[in-house]
Amino acid sequence: MHKQDHSSFDWAFLFTWIISTSMGWIVGGFLIGGVSLIASGVVIGALQYFVLQHRLRQPRNWLIATVLGWAVASLVLILLNPGQSQFLTGVIIGAISGFAQWLVLRQEIFLSGWWIIVNIVAWTSGLAFLPGFFSTGAVAGVVTGFALELLLRFPKVAAQ
Repeated sequence: MHKQDHSSFDWAFLFTWIISTSMGWIVGGFLIGGVSLIASGVVIGALQYFVLQHRLRQPRNWLIATVLGWAVASLVLILLNPGQSQFLTGVIIGAISGFAQWLVLRQEIFLSGWWIIVNIVAWTSGLAFLPGFFSTGAVAGVVTGFALELLLRFPKVAAQ
C-alpha cells in the first residue's frame, strides 16, 4: 500500500480518479442497448484499478467488485426501474456498487462504511441532478474521489 503524507491533499490522485470515472462512464455510454451500464461499470472498474494499484494491497479485488456491483445493479434496474427514473438509477447503482466496493475497502481502511453513502450521493447527483454525457461521470468522480482520498488516509495496516 502506498504511504501517503497526511498533511496535504493528494490533488493528483483526485484528478486521475475523476478522469478514470469520467472516461469509464463515457466509453460505457457509447455501447447500445441494455448493456451500457454494465459496460460503464467494467470500464470504470478497469480504469479505477490503475489509479488504485499502489494504494490498495489487492487492487484486482476492486476491479472484480466494481464489475460485479454494476452488473447486479443493472439487473436490479431492469426489474425495478421500468420507468427509467434517473434518481432511482443513481440510488441503486450507488448502493449496490458502493456495497461491492466496500467489501474491498473494509479490509483496508477504517471508516469504509461511508463509502456506500458517498456512492449513493455521487451517482444520484450525477444521474438525477447534473445529468449529461460528460457530466455524470465527472460529478460521480469528484464526489467519490474526494471521499476516497480522505478515507485512504486511514489504512488499517497502520494501526496494527
